[in-house]
Amino acid sequence: MLAVTPRELVILRSAPSANPPGRRAESLYVPRRAVEDGGIRSRSLVLRSAGMDLCVGLRSRKAVATASAWLGQVLNDHDRSDTTS
Repeated sequence: MLAVTPRELVILRSAPSANPPGRRAESLYVPRRAVEDGGIRSRSLVLRSAGMDLCVGLRSRKAVATASAWLGQVLNDHDRSDTTS
């Protein structure tokens, strides 16, 4: 699952767990200010954040569109802040 807020990108992933039986959930929060660069490539969100590269596969077209719009806003905001400071 992918969720976006004005301050962060939230990525949740669920996977089967053998011990204990059930499902294991992992989450990743990427603060908007930490995003250095990024783009959408082959239905994956590719980010450079806090000096690390992150690639997240997106399964639906809606997730791709949402991530692309959010990333566009973030990178556009970074461009504006560079010119005003």
